[in-house]
Amino acid sequence: MYPWERFLVLKKRTEFDDRYQRFRREIRNQIISSTLKPGDFLLSEVNLSKLYNLSRDSVRKVLAELEQSGLIEKIPGKGNIVRESEQWKEETVLRLVCFDDSYEIPTLLQLISEFEQENPRVRIEFSTVSENGYGEYLSDKLRDNEAHDMMVISDLHFRKFADEGLLDKLHASHPYEWAREEDVYGEAVRLFQDGNQLKAVPFVFSPVVYVVNKNLVPEADRLTIDDWSDLTDFAVAHTVKDEQGTVQHYGFGFTITNNRWPQFLLQNGGGIFDAEHRSIFGSGETVEAFRYCLDLMFNREVSPASIYGGTRIVEDLFMKQKVAMIIGTYHYMNEFGNHFMEWDVVPVVPRNSKKATLLLGGALAINASSPHVTAAKRFAQFLVRYDSQKQFKMNGCTIPVLRKVAEDQTLFNPAIHPRNYHCFVDMLPYAHSIQSLGIGQRDLDQIQKELVLMWMKMEDPEDSVKRIEEQMFHHEGNGTDNNRGYLKV
Repeated sequence: MYPWERFLVLKKRTEFDDRYQRFRREIRNQIISSTLKPGDFLLSEVNLSKLYNLSRDSVRKVLAELEQSGLIEKIPGKGNIVRESEQWKEETVLRLVCFDDSYEIPTLLQLISEFEQENPRVRIEFSTVSENGYGEYLSDKLRDNEAHDMMVISDLHFRKFADEGLLDKLHASHPYEWAREEDVYGEAVRLFQDGNQLKAVPFVFSPVVYVVNKNLVPEADRLTIDDWSDLTDFAVAHTVKDEQGTVQHYGFGFTITNNRWPQFLLQNGGGIFDAEHRSIFGSGETVEAFRYCLDLMFNREVSPASIYGGTRIVEDLFMKQKVAMIIGTYHYMNEFGNHFMEWDVVPVVPRNSKKATLLLGGALAINASSPHVTAAKRFAQFLVRYDSQKQFKMNGCTIPVLRKVAEDQTLFNPAIHPRNYHCFVDMLPYAHSIQSLGIGQRDLDQIQKELVLMWMKMEDPEDSVKRIEEQMFHHEGNGTDNNRGYLKV
């Protein structure tokens, strides 16, 4: 396809989306504002199709949504009639909570305002809670049946709810009730699935990627890293020390958190549990992966020993131009937006035995016991529609879950996005969720604590993994709950 042909395709797609959303918005507003009164019949599908220049399938899709929302009723042989509903006579107040340092808050506030304009009898009360303790706050509220109507959560919070048996407190839906399966990234959807039910509606996601400081790495645009040997060579070549041996800046770094180091295990064919829920944490592959990380930090001294800082210490060093390349996410790239350095995503997925990286996501969870589930579902649908998803992309680096928005290069903004923004498409085939490790968040957190001695060089990796495996996995019949794949510790 020639570039001009691609432009025409995208232009036609955008024009269709504009017509579709206009129809969707206008018909809903006419009902909610009582321009169309209870008992009034809508125009026929044929006439609506002609009026808005849409196919009848597109018209039917909107009408089905209105029927599901309780706004209209389909009468066979007659048409669609506006329903009498007390729900729309009084204002509905939806309470939405989010952790306070989410990069999506500005876009969410903008979308809330637009949603309220389209739904004049619905008001959203938005509040934030400190990220420290946010998961515990949500769990307590769900457990006490005092949760907000809607909650912005990450896949980490979702795994925490699963550990604590709280997923039944979240409204369940079919995984693709919100969008057609081919229109969204299934990898992001599965982050929030419990069996065949979707328990939170994903709207953004990110693979774990390599981010490079182009001021320190002039060859970044042609950088190739295929395996750990290449990664080591890069880290050595870009670590600079003064005459006294003091490091001026490191070649490579990653924060020692449980959404970073597991990718080294996966890249070496190691992990925590295999497909049959048998522990492989004590395997030679896992030990070798940890030895590799420690070698970079302590033997070669080409990566900072980030155990001594907070959860974002390496990212902070990166912004101070003290690390040439780090492991990061599209979420955290929003932090770099107003920074003076030139940076980019490196389109690589290193391996030792296989390519692998991790996948993270953000979603809207709906309280199943909320009296306003119908209105909350409408807001969830609003977040994943084309116009809303476009705003997530245009306002930041985090990847929208709607495929045609995420991959639309006409929405690329060089003032916000790294040059290689769209390389995530090539990384997705190698992206694994934390769930794929076969372990719950509680036990992953426990492993993180138990590994501190190893990261501080107070315990050999082989001794660490064997001790942890023995303590956590080799009791009560291997310690696994085969129905859910979580450990009993």
